Amino acid sequence: MTFTQDGYVTEGTVDNIFIHCNDILMTPPLSAGILEGVAQNSVIHSASQLSRQFCVKQKHKEGNEYE
Repeated sequence: MTFTQDGYVTEGTVDNIFIHCNDILMTPPLSAGILEGVAQNSVIHSASQLSRQFCVKQKHKEGNEYE
């Protein structure tokens, strides 16, 4: 798992990061320096097709801080 200089979760070496919390699916934004991936796009598309709440946010590695 990699982090920004400010300590926000970005991605793994070969995978995208998704966090499911309180029925909300979250993933870091591309502006965090992550690579856009086929798997990430597929999960976002599937979540929207299932009418699931989805947002692009960053989660801090030290706790519940979101940006």
